[in-house]
Amino acid sequence: MTGTIITEWETGSSICQEMLQSTSVIDRVTTKLAQMALAYGFNGWLINIENKIEIDHIPGLQYFVHELTLKCRAMLDAPKVLWYDSVINTGELKWQNELNALNEMFFQVCDGIFLNYCISNDHLSHSKMMAASYGRQFDVYVGVDAFGRGTPGGGGFNCREVMEMIQTHGLSCALFAPGWTYEKHPKEHFDVQEVMFWGLLNDRMSTRTVKVPFSTSFCRGYGNQYFLEGQSLSESPWYNLCVQQIQPSFTQSQFYRYTLAKTVRQVTEKTGEAKEEIDVKVHSEVQHPANPSMDFDVSCGYIGGGCLKLFAERIQSQAVCFKLFKLDSDYFKSLEISVVWKASCIDDFSFALALTSADEEKIRPIFTLLETTSLSDKQRKDMSLQLCEVDPSICVQTIRQMEETNLKNGFTKSTFLVSSSKFIEAGYKDNLFILSAILVPCDNVGALNSCMTVHIGHITVHEYHTALFPRPSLNNMLCWTLKADLPLSIDDMHKILINPYLNINLQNTKTPPSTEESSISFNTDSVSKSQGSISVSSFSAQNCDIVSSLQSALSQSSSELSNPIYILKWSYSSSMNIDYILVSSYDQSGQRKLLGQTVGEKFVYVPSNDDNKLVSFSIQPIFPFANSIGDEQFYKL
Repeated sequence: MTGTIITEWETGSSICQEMLQSTSVIDRVTTKLAQMALAYGFNGWLINIENKIEIDHIPGLQYFVHELTLKCRAMLDAPKVLWYDSVINTGELKWQNELNALNEMFFQVCDGIFLNYCISNDHLSHSKMMAASYGRQFDVYVGVDAFGRGTPGGGGFNCREVMEMIQTHGLSCALFAPGWTYEKHPKEHFDVQEVMFWGLLNDRMSTRTVKVPFSTSFCRGYGNQYFLEGQSLSESPWYNLCVQQIQPSFTQSQFYRYTLAKTVRQVTEKTGEAKEEIDVKVHSEVQHPANPSMDFDVSCGYIGGGCLKLFAERIQSQAVCFKLFKLDSDYFKSLEISVVWKASCIDDFSFALALTSADEEKIRPIFTLLETTSLSDKQRKDMSLQLCEVDPSICVQTIRQMEETNLKNGFTKSTFLVSSSKFIEAGYKDNLFILSAILVPCDNVGALNSCMTVHIGHITVHEYHTALFPRPSLNNMLCWTLKADLPLSIDDMHKILINPYLNINLQNTKTPPSTEESSISFNTDSVSKSQGSISVSSFSAQNCDIVSSLQSALSQSSSELSNPIYILKWSYSSSMNIDYILVSSYDQSGQRKLLGQTVGEKFVYVPSNDDNKLVSFSIQPIFPFANSIGDEQFYKL
């Protein structure tokens, strides 16, 4: 993921003049940008200068690109700084649609160039020739606009046409605005359109690999409920992309074959110019007799907003294999795989780990079956026959569970040890594996049970005997209570943020001004008596990072605030492996209410009028690996 640095129009010109005025300014700006990428966990920057640059600032602009690239390489994992095909070496804003002598100076000092979208075969040939002279043809990212603006083939579901064109020339692709699937179609069909869009490009893109160790609950960062250990803590819709988890490498499209029907029509522009437009209709056909599906299900979950739901119609002796993840792991190291799952049927459910080659999605002869339930000899035989249709040389080996644990709310945790010895003995030295889930229909099941369904709530894969599960503690939990004897408006809050430790006069914006004074106070009791109290002035000086959180909380609340505002803060070592933290409150009846999730060390809560009397707050860490749910720690009010 990269951030975008964009300047446009006259305002952009002014920003660039200020930013490029001296090498010292450039050094400060590029350092801050690299630090920003490091702090927020993205991989670099796309530099998009969409305004004219004064000719005497062009050397400074090249220096800016060079310095940002070097600093990102020094600070970030897998860094990438790209130059967008916009300004040329004269300072003019002139899109070239190719790599050439006019924009080469920027390509030379960064990790690649993102070409404008109005490309042709000639543009791509010229770009390849110049990039090849540097040995960097894959550093040319040819722009493809999903909305079709200037893109050959019209974009949309026909993006594969221009991607075929790009691959013919041996260049890379930069796919712009894939939000087309959401913005140009009915919102209720978004998931279907999204799977179809990327499914059409499957054979034109490499499958994303997931590096071991990894762990996921499949949460997409939103839900209609929040689940913890399978139990719903909150029944209100929510979203928080900070808690989004790793998604499968493969989608529903693995079971489909897509065909395109294209029609060309003539349209007349406002200028009177005739133009061709391409209409595309997509036909999808399920390629499996059991009509399988894999979806994110928000009605069920183990941790987060939902989980992965696998479904298939029950057809006798017809197992269904769902490819989930393409894993990158050392072949000579044994793996421990843990799966938290819940079945809604009496059928059997298993996992499989298969070797795959680096250059194709073909299952290799070693196929390790991880049985969460005991399969009959007939079921194994039927499955082996199906696998042999894929590759007659496949050898199926079975691994029983190392441990099975019954969890809360109907979930089961199955743990497997996958030894590397079988792979080593077979002489394979690939590091790529495909982790799949398999639904196997039981024998002699009545006609009423016509389908098979399994929910997967959590998966962890790591090297066996690797200590990945430290149990860090959250320390020094504090709570400040911000109070006022009159309702607080947003404007009032801005005054507090400027000078939070002074008493100031406030006005109730719903009534005429009065001479009645109101005051603001902070309660600064510490959960630990040894910590003592914290002065309000130290709150101002040491906790200015809370300001943005406070403003955010207020912006989501009503404009008039008469209840206290609670500011929670805690600490833990940055080396601790914490995914995110749940913040909850408890009322007099002991009822827990989930307030939200955070990845930081602070949380601001603005209670609503219908909240029952608060008794305490709690914070609870969620870890990214097994034993993933930490203990709650409480702050009593």
